[in-house]
Amino acid sequence: MGVRRGGRSSGMALLGLLLLVGAVPVDGAEAARGRKESMPGPRGPKVPRKLPASVALPPVAPPESARLPVRAETGRYANSLEALSPAAARHERDPAASYSYCLRTVTTYEHVYYGPSGSLRRGYARAVQHGTGFAYRVKDGEFFVATNHHVASRPEVTGGATPVEGVPNGARKVREAVYIVSSETDDRTSGFIELAPVLADPLTDLAVLKTSRPLQVLPFRFGRSAELAVGNLVFARGYPLGVMPAFNVGRVTNPSHQDTDSGWDHQDFVTDAALNNGNSGSPVLAISRQTGEPELVGIFHAHYRSATGMGVVVAIDEVRGMLETLRPAQREAGERDERAEGRGLLAEHGKPVYFPFAGLTARAVMLESGTRFEVYDEFPTSEIVQVCLVSRQTGPRLVLPSLEPVASERGPLREPVDQLERGLWASLATALRLRRELAGDDGSPAARKRIAQLRKRLSAASDSQKELLSVIDFESQSHGPRPASAAPAEGG
Repeated sequence: MGVRRGGRSSGMALLGLLLLVGAVPVDGAEAARGRKESMPGPRGPKVPRKLPASVALPPVAPPESARLPVRAETGRYANSLEALSPAAARHERDPAASYSYCLRTVTTYEHVYYGPSGSLRRGYARAVQHGTGFAYRVKDGEFFVATNHHVASRPEVTGGATPVEGVPNGARKVREAVYIVSSETDDRTSGFIELAPVLADPLTDLAVLKTSRPLQVLPFRFGRSAELAVGNLVFARGYPLGVMPAFNVGRVTNPSHQDTDSGWDHQDFVTDAALNNGNSGSPVLAISRQTGEPELVGIFHAHYRSATGMGVVVAIDEVRGMLETLRPAQREAGERDERAEGRGLLAEHGKPVYFPFAGLTARAVMLESGTRFEVYDEFPTSEIVQVCLVSRQTGPRLVLPSLEPVASERGPLREPVDQLERGLWASLATALRLRRELAGDDGSPAARKRIAQLRKRLSAASDSQKELLSVIDFESQSHGPRPASAAPAEGG
């Protein structure tokens, strides 16, 4: 990740020039405003410095080259809090009118281990995290709260790319609840408002929850994140670190950013507002130049650990439909029959296809009896097959090199072999779609986005595919040791 370099703005340069020519007397404390400084002891009262009465400085205008151009604001959203209407300003100053809430997610995990006598035991661990949510709708006596998916839900299984602090790797989630609390120090044993899940969409990092307990609802309309521009002022109301409610202000530094990190896939915008852990799920608003009213333009969900002033906000245009309909987004990729598509693309290709799988190389070839998949250990330096699977209409068949075919219906292999078949077809279809996109790449932003998404999808599945191959390798040991031999014959 790049490092953002600081520097003096043109406004600061003009201020320095005015100080030099003596046009504006400025207190030293005023000149340092905006810098956070550590000062030992209590801060004393501020005493403004005055010039002696005998000194009279005539007003001196800065030279023409140093004058800042006065540019009229354009676009839908304002660049200053001064555009806020008096009614909206009064609302935002009223602590009792807050529509943001501190959320506490409590997740219980079960982990299995062996005791001293070799007996199998179960242990339980609890993980607690805090974030922000905001009430945005009331319907039929139910109040709906929006937040981030990663705030409202922890991983199903810990470890690998989804560790949970204080919980052993490989633990399974067995219980989860989300509550509204006053802060992270709220240690009441009862009286919390529990929220029920309504909607979860990991790709946009969105979750919607609900309660019948009355909440303060966001009084402002949904905006249009597509109309944000660099320099627009935005503000967020949230609970940084879960400690206290806070009002943070910043500017849009990038109005459009495709976010494909951590399994996400959505449009963000970037702000330099000072947002922290615990702010995840905070509503982010911009001020309409036409009405002076704030409008919801996004939901803060992440920031870069190694940088400051780089908070990323899920654009409201990405999640508006789900917030309004309370239904998951319908995505083309999710509705595809990848087996049928993969078979069609493989037939169209007309020859065996090599593609990545589990960090290795896999090959797919069409046979009369079905489609044969082989996963190679060290291709292309070796053609040793780690696993071979024949996908047929009657079900998948696992073929271990130099051993008898293993039906997927057999005991503990049934589920992993079925998962392997689905995973191979999914990777094959994705790889062939990627080839087609690369062949027709016209260099447009839309084409680059599709290519990046397909590459991301191929690599994102690698860890789970490796684990699946390990399970199959372990379970198949009951059929005898596997020699390091070449691939079995091409028969079905």
